[in-house]
Amino acid sequence: MSAAATQSDTIVCINPANGETVGFVPITPVHEIPGIVARARSAQPNWCGLGFEGRAELLRPAGATLVERCEELGHLLTREMGKPLAEGIGEVKHCGASLDETIDEIIAALAPTELTDDHTTSMLYRDPFGVCAAIAPWNFPLSMPHWMMIPALVAGNTVVLKPSEETPLIAQAYGGKSNRILSMTYLCPDGFEGIDKCSASTDSFGGIKFCISETDTVGIERRCDSSASSEIGTVLVGVEAKEFQT
Repeated sequence: MSAAATQSDTIVCINPANGETVGFVPITPVHEIPGIVARARSAQPNWCGLGFEGRAELLRPAGATLVERCEELGHLLTREMGKPLAEGIGEVKHCGASLDETIDEIIAALAPTELTDDHTTSMLYRDPFGVCAAIAPWNFPLSMPHWMMIPALVAGNTVVLKPSEETPLIAQAYGGKSNRILSMTYLCPDGFEGIDKCSASTDSFGGIKFCISETDTVGIERRCDSSASSEIGTVLVGVEAKEFQT
């Protein structure tokens, strides 16, 4: 586990094996959270409008990128939180190698279902919630955001992601603007320009990284992971309290 330290408005990530500084991440001010949620909400209709296959087409390339960068990201993961290197690399590689199959399974699970009896035939449709919030723990610092975000994105939601304050660097690398692992382009609402503002891309707001994407357990229910509590997480839940389902 990382020996992350907080210095006023910055998280200092420290290698637990040798005490060396791995990196720095600015902390998102609490007052910015409502605006971040509002941006995610504004971007969601366009993302939802792409349909299952349209969203899947934009997400699938992230799998190959994760596999290609598994050594680099695995080393970062290990330096930040102390997991054995082979496990760190394996965590990244598995997320990438299994992405296509995961997306196919989610699409199949969320497809319209025909319900029939002796008298009627009905169709069950599953609609996205809108904005989902993911609060991820530190122990699987790439897998947990991945497992939350991908189902929600496929389902048509947008996401605000708050990674553990112990492991913000690997989450930032996973979805941050500078790395573009989950970056993709399509027409965004008026007032948003370019890849960094799209619902399917991600915005890094520092130590707490907010991804404008979707996150969820099966892409339908919003989930807050109780193992990743913090002041910023509490505030985030409070902002959207009426919208959350646990």
